[in-house]
Amino acid sequence: MIFKSKSRNVQIMVYLLLLLLLTVAGCGKAEENRGEGSIIQEENVPSVIIRFAWWGNEDRAERTKQAVELFMERNPHIQVQMAYFPFDSYYENLEISARVGYMPDVWQGYVGSATNNSYMKVGLVEPLDSYVEEGLIDVSEISENLLDSGRMDGKLYGLSMGCNVKCMAVVPELYEKAGLEIPEVYYASWEDLERDLLTLKEAGYELCGGDLFGREFLFEYFCRQKGERMYQAPDQLAIGFSRETYVEFYRMRMKWEEEGLTVPYVESMNRKTSADTVWKQEKNAVYFLYSNQYEQLMEDRGQEMKLILLPGPGTEKGTDIRPGIHLCMSAISGQKEASARLINFLINDVDANKILNAERGMPASRKVREVLMDDFNQEQKAMAELVTLAEGHSSLGSPLMKVDTTVIDGGTTGGIMEDLEQKIMYGLLAPEEAYALLERLYGTKK
Repeated sequence: MIFKSKSRNVQIMVYLLLLLLLTVAGCGKAEENRGEGSIIQEENVPSVIIRFAWWGNEDRAERTKQAVELFMERNPHIQVQMAYFPFDSYYENLEISARVGYMPDVWQGYVGSATNNSYMKVGLVEPLDSYVEEGLIDVSEISENLLDSGRMDGKLYGLSMGCNVKCMAVVPELYEKAGLEIPEVYYASWEDLERDLLTLKEAGYELCGGDLFGREFLFEYFCRQKGERMYQAPDQLAIGFSRETYVEFYRMRMKWEEEGLTVPYVESMNRKTSADTVWKQEKNAVYFLYSNQYEQLMEDRGQEMKLILLPGPGTEKGTDIRPGIHLCMSAISGQKEASARLINFLINDVDANKILNAERGMPASRKVREVLMDDFNQEQKAMAELVTLAEGHSSLGSPLMKVDTTVIDGGTTGGIMEDLEQKIMYGLLAPEEAYALLERLYGTKK
């Protein structure tokens, strides 16, 4: 059963009705035995009902529905009630279910997000460690870096359905015409990349770097590769990067813009509010992107590309394996074993992942990625190979924040770092002056 509605008010009313109906339907169902975790297949065993919620478009809904139906086919004693919503109303509906004490048994979310943090604080998110220890959830083929993305305070609160990596895409044809060689894994330094971009520019490829310096994409990586963090500690609203790192980042950005190696800041700001994309600029030879954006890039460009990791030095420190989304379990679920089985199935079952087709990012399981390689298209194969490459050249992600950091950096939506960046790039403030203001308000690196 899938529930969907496009009208928010109707959606909320129907969702509350659905909760009531499911409550009645679930009355009298037998409680599962955790025991050895064997699958009960006798026909006279009452069905177990669990609820699974996610956000996404129609394609995701259909793929997820088919994967869950396969789960129910293989686990006939478990019935899964499914509900999906557009992203803009998903958390509103999840909040309703939390308030009435009827959380989905399994839901799609982000460990570390403000919403998930609020649920954890009141004990609504079930740690998954015991289910891993019992063998109900298999994490043996998931990298430690990716597992760590679902941990807070040493406990595993979510497992990623997919993963992606910050990376570069370069155009071999343009490199060859300019007499350049593409690094096998990554550029050894930012200076090496700058030198090649200058050569590409001299060969006639204007704005060959595209928009490389989006703060929301690059600055955290820049801090990490220098052994620093965006924030001092998960529970402190204080910056963790030094004056030297901040100033170097913006001095480099201003220099590259002056050299014509990247999109002017004014133009990049306009593009953030426009449907246009730098990916459709045919002369670009280099792009910075998340690996799961590669298929869209290829569709827009239609030209052979090669994926490599972001420049060094310190690429191993800067690179982390990022979750697509996490699967989380309700701490108030009455059917936790069945919920654990569903999570394990969606993460580790090869047939389920064939159906899902890496729509939420490359499969988290190395084994699943390897088996599916023959079924992947060329872009998906390149993405899978990059994730595998990154697993050998990465470190644990930054600790998940327990406080809301948007007042410091709200990405493209605001925060003091956005305001200061605009003043720097419009020539109203020097990077050194901007950091002094930031330091006065939100501390400094200890």
